[in-house]
Amino acid sequence: RDPAAPRVTKSVFVRVTRQFLGEEVTPEFSFGGQELTSAVLHQLRALFARAQSMAVRRRRRTVIDTDVILSFPEI
Repeated sequence: RDPAAPRVTKSVFVRVTRQFLGEEVTPEFSFGGQELTSAVLHQLRALFARAQSMAVRRRRRTVIDTDVILSFPEI
């Protein structure tokens, strides 16, 4: 892990992970219902890495919900 990378707060991590697994449904994160597999963990890691990159581009030291939402690949 890069210590200089923007921090993903516990609240953002828990919110996104719960939604991703289908435990909570919020309008901000409209996805979910997947089982926790190695492929899903890889997707989550990639998602948070893209969100950290987005925060860097916006010169923030912390990842926010908007960074995560905008980090989803186009469907």
